[in-house]
Amino acid sequence: MPAILRFVLLLTTLTVCAVAIYPCTCSEPGARADFRSARAIFVGRVLSIRDREGPGLEIRFKVEKRWKGHRDNEATAFWEGIGPCGGFLFETGRTFLVYAREKEMSVYTSCDRTARIDNASEDIKKLNSLWFRLFARLIPF
Repeated sequence: MPAILRFVLLLTTLTVCAVAIYPCTCSEPGARADFRSARAIFVGRVLSIRDREGPGLEIRFKVEKRWKGHRDNEATAFWEGIGPCGGFLFETGRTFLVYAREKEMSVYTSCDRTARIDNASEDIKKLNSLWFRLFARLIPF
């Protein structure tokens, strides 16, 4: 069998047997686990966005409703940008449900519960439930 024919046969076989590969998949640990791991959870309107030293942006929010953490009327969080898994951009004047993580109040928009307010109704419904917040703190799974 000539080499070119073997090559075409191999290429055809590989093409037919190819499986879709996705560069990023997100595993969601669940709303209770995300509640426990967040440093602060709040609904906030973006007041300003500015560059910071190092990678990312500093985002200042006007806190409209708070469920956990940060007690001031304004909060500053740090966002490192859209990662390989996608995400969205913060826009001045828009309102977001924010799950801030770590001591530095890092915010992620891909593979995280942080969302535009119009896409967060289910999370807000859970967060408003006293039972959800109680069980999220008490039950470790």
